[in-house]
Amino acid sequence: MTAAKTAVQPTTQPWAPFFLSVLAAVCSAVITTTLGATPGWNLAGAVLAAAIPPMISASGPRPGMRVGVAVAVTAVSVLVTYGGFTSFAYVTEQQSTFPDPAELFVGGPTKDRRAGIAVSPDILKCTTSGCPRKISIVSTGEAPLKVGKISFDGDSGFGRTGECQGKTLQPQEKCEFGVTFKTEDPGVTRNGRMLIENNATDSPSSVTVEGRTSSLPDLSLSAVGVSCSMQPTRSIAGTGALRVTFKIQLTGALPGRTKPTVRVSARSDTGLSAGFQAVLGAPGKSVTSSVSFPLKTTQVNRTHTLIITLDPRKEIAESDETDNQAKVAITVSGAGVVGSVPRCQSEPA
Repeated sequence: MTAAKTAVQPTTQPWAPFFLSVLAAVCSAVITTTLGATPGWNLAGAVLAAAIPPMISASGPRPGMRVGVAVAVTAVSVLVTYGGFTSFAYVTEQQSTFPDPAELFVGGPTKDRRAGIAVSPDILKCTTSGCPRKISIVSTGEAPLKVGKISFDGDSGFGRTGECQGKTLQPQEKCEFGVTFKTEDPGVTRNGRMLIENNATDSPSSVTVEGRTSSLPDLSLSAVGVSCSMQPTRSIAGTGALRVTFKIQLTGALPGRTKPTVRVSARSDTGLSAGFQAVLGAPGKSVTSSVSFPLKTTQVNRTHTLIITLDPRKEIAESDETDNQAKVAITVSGAGVVGSVPRCQSEPA
């Protein structure tokens, strides 16, 4: 009688690839952290390391199903490793080895319990003429403060100048930037919030902003937009006439005036003088106006400092009287002879 022999097939522990995957991810995280890698690179290294054992075990029959299982094992291993390291960092209040969950699923800098931020002022009130102070950000923690996106909620007309966004501030380091408010609507008040994303745990920080516009109109002109030209005259000396062109802008409406005008005066330190009424354009738009000065022979080959003033008698109530004047230096050159016209050049004085 011959005894039947039963072949014993080798068995593989089904959980072995999973445990090896977690072990590989943990070892990778420890190594990259020791080497000083960023949280993002730590996570990338852990994912690659976690994929090695499952992929090796995927060889054999039914490769499609095995690869699918290997991918699933890798994903679970990474989640277990990520959760373990992140929970440990939260309990011990240490910097996390991996990116913060808010950075992965929401966006923004990785949170660090050691980072701190102080923003001032809490409330900023502005007008279309400007804001009284800048926004100050101070790093108050023990770890560097990473400033993320700076934005305003809603279409409020607020903007910012200068750059703090994207900067990393060392402990006690400060960064400042300005805020602007612009709107063409007179007599309105707009409220909003400025949001500053950062890596402190209470991010984002916020500042309440308020913008006001006056119900009064405003007249303005700028020396930058002033130009000059020379016109021939019948003068025997051939000096010609100096023509100065400038732009006037009206913001808001002048009550009770269907065709608004404004008194303009122009005087120089060399005796040039003129006064006239200029027609204004529609609110929010500029209109070009000009004034001419006949020149004497003593007024060529020299520089004239000319001051142009809108509403010199202050007959119109305005929201801002500081932008009613432009000062320019106009140089007239070329000796006056019959049949010739001198040249001129203007620039802000």
